[in-house]
Amino acid sequence: MGMGRRTLLALALALPMLAGCDLILPPVPTPTPTTPPAPLGGPPVQCEGVPASACAMFRDSWREDPRIDPHLVDSVVVRCVVVRCDEADGEVRVFVILPDGRRLETTGGAYAEAPAPATEPT
Repeated sequence: MGMGRRTLLALALALPMLAGCDLILPPVPTPTPTTPPAPLGGPPVQCEGVPASACAMFRDSWREDPRIDPHLVDSVVVRCVVVRCDEADGEVRVFVILPDGRRLETTGGAYAEAPAPATEPT
C-alpha cells in the first residue's frame, strides 16, 4: 500500500468518527417554539422570544386587521421587540405570513402582569 492509499484509508476511517463533532457538521439550529393552532383553528403561531402566556394573549389579535383575509394566512409570528420579554412584562409585534412569503405587521403591544394587591400595615 502506498502513502496515498494509507492517507485515504485513514481519512475514510476518521471521517465517521468526526461526523459527530462540530468540525465536520455544523450544529443544527434549534427551531423556534411553535404553539399549536388557535382553539378556533387557524394557522400555527410562532413565539419568538415571548413566553407562551404572553404569546397566547396576542396570537389572535391579527384577526382584527381588516386588511387580512384569514383564509390566506399561512402562519403567525409573535415577536418580542424589546431587550427582554418575560412572564412579568414585555412588548410584542404580531406578523402574519402570507402564502407568497410576505410578512405583514398587524398588531402588537405591551403587556405586564397585574400588580400584587396592597397589604395593609398591621
